[in-house]
Amino acid sequence: MATLQKIRSKGPLLVIVIGLALFAFIAGDAWKVLQPHQGKQDVGEVNGEVLSAQDYQKMVDELSEVIKLTNGLNSLTEDQLNNVKDQVWQSYVNNKLIAEQAEKLGLKVTDAEIQSIIDQGTHPLLMQTPFRNPQTGMFDKDMLKKFLVDYANLNASQMPAQYVEYYQKMGAFWQFVEKTLAQSTLAEKYQNLVTKSLISNPVAAEDAFNSRTEQSDLLLAGVPYSSINDSTVQVSDSEIKDRYNEKKEQFKQIHRYGLPDNVQEPIHFPDHKDPSDANGLPANKLESYHRYDMHWSTHSSVSIPA
Repeated sequence: MATLQKIRSKGPLLVIVIGLALFAFIAGDAWKVLQPHQGKQDVGEVNGEVLSAQDYQKMVDELSEVIKLTNGLNSLTEDQLNNVKDQVWQSYVNNKLIAEQAEKLGLKVTDAEIQSIIDQGTHPLLMQTPFRNPQTGMFDKDMLKKFLVDYANLNASQMPAQYVEYYQKMGAFWQFVEKTLAQSTLAEKYQNLVTKSLISNPVAAEDAFNSRTEQSDLLLAGVPYSSINDSTVQVSDSEIKDRYNEKKEQFKQIHRYGLPDNVQEPIHFPDHKDPSDANGLPANKLESYHRYDMHWSTHSSVSIPA
């Protein structure tokens, strides 16, 4: 009874505690639903730099508008949109990797270089813009200049909404073209630098050229050894010894056949007609000689590897 009385006396406190626990449980689930984990908002990471889902979607929307504008489309199919997403990610990765290496090498693209590309008007990307001469089909920088002047002086309040929308789309399109021109030019610079670093030097190039162009006439005669009678060839002991001294290092083998560690150099008996005659061998060689006595019957000289 005393226990029940204590519980009744603490009733309001228990209700408050249980209520707070239920509120925390419900609020926690609601927070998870309304605020997803930040990691889930990241599309990927390149060299430690994270690409958020928001930035990725902006790039997808930007390229989608460019494709629709250049191809006269009102919308993209699901397959086309998937291709755009893949293209955006691949371009992002390539541009980030090249930009990082180019910065280390001091490579950059200036505004003057971009303007020079525009003045030349031969870049393939410029040929895909609406700024082309109707008669020649070539890029017309004067049409571009006129548009940029009109776009800079655009007064949205005094123009129809459809014209304002058109100029805004064309302005965003040209910004995309300029950005792409800078990225492709930087990539071209980097690739040219790598390519030229792999080209051989002038001396090697000249040697390779000469080896392909120079020709020689050669008359070769061969005489087989079998055609020479052995009795006509005389080889002296000194020649054999010289030849042996010249070639013996090529046949030295370390600790083969389980030779003892104290055998460090070849053993040769050029003066013994009978291989079984081991008189005069040093003590450290004699043991090795006896261990290989079985071979003496077929060899007139023995070289025991170190």
